[in-house]
Amino acid sequence: MRPRAASRWHHPALQPGWIDRPHQTLKLGDMVESQRRLLDSLRIRQLAAVVGASMGGMQALQWGVSDPDRMRSIVALVPMARTRPWSVAMNEVARRILMADPGWPSGPYGGGFDAWAALSRVITNRTPGALESVAADAVPGLVTEAIAMARRAGPDPVDWIYQSWADDAHNVGTTPGYGGDTAAALRAIRAPTLLLVPELDLYNPVDDAVEAAGLIPNATLVRLDGSAGHAVAAASSPQLADVRGAISEFLIKIAALTMRKCDAAPAGRSS
Repeated sequence: MRPRAASRWHHPALQPGWIDRPHQTLKLGDMVESQRRLLDSLRIRQLAAVVGASMGGMQALQWGVSDPDRMRSIVALVPMARTRPWSVAMNEVARRILMADPGWPSGPYGGGFDAWAALSRVITNRTPGALESVAADAVPGLVTEAIAMARRAGPDPVDWIYQSWADDAHNVGTTPGYGGDTAAALRAIRAPTLLLVPELDLYNPVDDAVEAAGLIPNATLVRLDGSAGHAVAAASSPQLADVRGAISEFLIKIAALTMRKCDAAPAGRSS
């Protein structure tokens, strides 16, 4: 059977002239809604887990609020339930640097792009401790390497700008039915939830995840020691093994709990 077609969804940010209307950019809730509609069209009723890091972790928490029965568990890495002013400031500084580039928005990009890439990859995603093993005279080379990586692998500047505006506007409390009450929205999450953060995050303040863990009814908070910072879950993170271990332990526990519930359920009648 062919999956039913998803209903058409019109959003102001997808209409002509969207690049001049940052206040109408897609929000994280819209991203989750688009994912939900895709799952509906594929007739996928429940997920074993919703997993994400950074903005993906924020979407994972949004999933738990927007559709609390859709998943058996949530894994949110370096997330925020609502974007803190510090993070907005980091994004605003980065946007001003990038948009001052003479090539904005269509390229080719020059010094503005390079400064934005250096800020994002060397400062925002790391901590002072992450550079302790780097000799001072090697830091310029590290910055050059980070810029080169950004030019090879992205992200696309325009895409990043609009993602950053969506990040700024995020608050699970704005989900319909919660009237801006972040705490009430978090208390409505039903799925067991793992929140994992580093000791220090210069982009998404860890206090937000700590606060969220205290409000989500069945939350597990893991705070990893070390200096990886916001990039703790990145492929290049020196703490990646610890991150994977924490996720595996959590998901195995959830799977065991699910099995026990299935074993305890009364057997269905044969037809």
